[in-house]
Amino acid sequence: MMPQHELLKDVEVEGIDIAKLLKTINQRIELLYDREHTVGHSFFLPLKNEPSIERLGRIFELEILPLLEEYFFEDWERVGQVLGDHLKSEPSLKFIEEKFTDASVLTLMGSDWSQDGIRPYQRNKAALRNPEAYKGIYEVQ
Repeated sequence: MMPQHELLKDVEVEGIDIAKLLKTINQRIELLYDREHTVGHSFFLPLKNEPSIERLGRIFELEILPLLEEYFFEDWERVGQVLGDHLKSEPSLKFIEEKFTDASVLTLMGSDWSQDGIRPYQRNKAALRNPEAYKGIYEVQ
């Protein structure tokens, strides 16, 4: 069964349009990967009875993020693109963030070191409890 975001049209969590959020995520997955790996609406059905930011955060932390990480083989930039992080002007609203800042790399490795290749990323747990981070998935901020 393909995702049916319209089943979530009446679900809202702190101003977050859950149907629009799911539709946008799935459109990006279809562009970046394929249609067969879109996220099902059933992940979000518990929000009908428990429409809280805490419940939405648990869904993302325990189900959506691990699924996206698996789909994209921990290609954190792609995971961030699915979640609209590349469009967010405020770094605190990004679900995926670089693990090391330029200053911490300088302290760890010195000024002569140059990092080539993959940069380490991590989840931004604070974004999971911020309604604006979710709205940023489908609204350019």
